[in-house]
Amino acid sequence: MAASRKAGGRVVGEGVPASRRAGGRPGDGGTAGSRQAGDRPAAERAAASPSPEVPPVDEGMATWPTGRLLSTAARVVEQRWTDRLDEMGLSHAGLIVLHTLRGGPLSQRELARRCQVTDQTMSRTLHRLHRAEYLERVPDPTDGRRTVAHLTRKGRDACAEAERIARDDSSVIGPLGSDTAFRERLIDLIEHLQRKR
Repeated sequence: MAASRKAGGRVVGEGVPASRRAGGRPGDGGTAGSRQAGDRPAAERAAASPSPEVPPVDEGMATWPTGRLLSTAARVVEQRWTDRLDEMGLSHAGLIVLHTLRGGPLSQRELARRCQVTDQTMSRTLHRLHRAEYLERVPDPTDGRRTVAHLTRKGRDACAEAERIARDDSSVIGPLGSDTAFRERLIDLIEHLQRKR
C-alpha cells in the first residue's frame, strides 16, 4: 500500500490531497482519473495548450536581444499566415504552386523544378489543389501523352485574396502603420546581415 512506502522517514504523498496524488488537480474531488484530456472540448484544449511554435507573450520582452524579438515575430506571423491559408484550404506549398501557374500551364516535373521540390512532393500538392478546384489537369498541347496543370478561376481568385491578406490584413501582420516603410527596414536589415557573413 502507498502508506507503507516511506522516503526519508516520511510517508510518500503525506500531506498531499488525494486528487493531487492521483495526478489530478485541486477541485477534482478525487476523481482526476475519470476525466481524460480527450473529454475536453477542442477549444478548451487549444486554449490550455498553446502552439509550441509560438511562444507566449513575455512581459520582459523589452530586455530580449533583437535577434530573439525578430525570430519570435517571424514565428507569430508565420503561424497567423498558416491559419489564414488553412481557412482557404491552402498550404504554403500550394500557394507557391498557384503563384507559379499564373504564368501559364506547366507540367508536374517543371513545377517541381521551379518550386525546388521532388516530383513526389509536387504530385501530392497538385492532388490537393485539384481536389479543391484551384487547378485542373488538361492535355499538354505539345505532347498529348501527358497533362499540364492549369490555374482555374477559383485558383486565380485565391492568389489575389492571399496577396490581399499578406498586404492589408491586420490579423496577420498587425497594425504596422506604413507597411512599405516597415518592409524597407526589414530589407535593409537582411541586406546588412548578409554583408556581414
